[in-house]
Amino acid sequence: MNFRYINCHTHIFNVKCAPDRFIGLPVARLLASNRTALGAVHGLMRVGEVLPFLKTGTRESIEKMRSFLKIGTNRSQEGVFELLRSNYSFGPISYVALTLNMDHMGAGKALIPFSTQLSQVADLKIIYKEDLIPFVSIDPRSGSPDQLLQLVQDCIEKKAFGGIKMYPPLGFYPFDPRLEKVYAYAQEYGIPILTHVSKGGIFYQGDHIPLDFLEPISFGGDRARWTSVEGVEGAVMDFSKNVRDTRRFLGKTWGKGRRNEEFKVHFSDPRNYHVVLKKFPRLKLCMAHFGGDESISEFIDQQKAGTPDPLNWHHIICEILRSYPQTYADVSYALWQPKVWPRMSECIDPPKGLQRDISDRILFGTDYYMTIQEESEVNLVNNFRKAIGNERFKKIAVDNARQYLEHRAPLISGTIH
Repeated sequence: MNFRYINCHTHIFNVKCAPDRFIGLPVARLLASNRTALGAVHGLMRVGEVLPFLKTGTRESIEKMRSFLKIGTNRSQEGVFELLRSNYSFGPISYVALTLNMDHMGAGKALIPFSTQLSQVADLKIIYKEDLIPFVSIDPRSGSPDQLLQLVQDCIEKKAFGGIKMYPPLGFYPFDPRLEKVYAYAQEYGIPILTHVSKGGIFYQGDHIPLDFLEPISFGGDRARWTSVEGVEGAVMDFSKNVRDTRRFLGKTWGKGRRNEEFKVHFSDPRNYHVVLKKFPRLKLCMAHFGGDESISEFIDQQKAGTPDPLNWHHIICEILRSYPQTYADVSYALWQPKVWPRMSECIDPPKGLQRDISDRILFGTDYYMTIQEESEVNLVNNFRKAIGNERFKKIAVDNARQYLEHRAPLISGTIH
């Protein structure tokens, strides 16, 4: 790959790919094809802007819907991709487009299943070649271990996809034994994996919490209510604790959304990857969002106060990066928050002390178009570039990104890439 900037974290799926309750209200299907209904929602948004007494959650829901619909109601994934590209005046630039399997999140059905979302993106890869770098989303509930491996191999070797996407908050743990064959394949060929690691985002919305959520099965097939993390002082992950914390939300007639939203942090917890990396220590794994802007902000405050929290998610991810030389973190979504920019610059620069250097494993990404609710893509990128400087930006958007995306998987002759 020649000199190119790379946005390592974007989305181009449209509203037809998402289940009804993806945006919090069961209107996605209607709005995707009905201009009158879409106009009514825009009117509701304007009402929300002039009625400050609306509950905060209501205003946030309206804003989230506006952000999603503004782009997500495009007629095609290609339309979303073209909108993404229109935000960048510098270049050349490639975009990692992360597909997302939402078929098992318990939020209803989408107009098109994940298989169709995937085939449409594969067609776009043929058109846009190196401008588009798709990642295939995997969910252990979507097939047998062999079927999951076959899906990944087909996408990587035959369709020139660039890597693998995971979103555990949709209802699985990253140490699910059904993922072992995919991990082994990715480790053997250096295929990049990108996984969601922040307390925000979408989550499993099913009506009940299965036993596998409460007593997860890990590598080796053992079911445990708690797991100790070797080599990490005091790191005991009690998977049953969240059951006690959310007991009053376990009823089936009320509180399901609150219960599930609280429970999702178990799936996203960065300590889960100690379990994964202990078995697959050379896995090329990117922990997206660097723990989230909230965790980074808390880390900054704790540093200033001299009261570091070893369980802060940003801190945990930094320790993982220091322990496993093939691990990465991207700055996506978190970069909207100016408060975290100095901390990101600190991570991008080589350390001044004796700490292990992680500066070559920080990646640029925006999380387009989820970030539209915070700031436009143009402003988001330009403000961040100005804040960290051109040299740091080149490091995370060119050098580190190219290193992360390189892999050794065999490509079928004639594959477009």
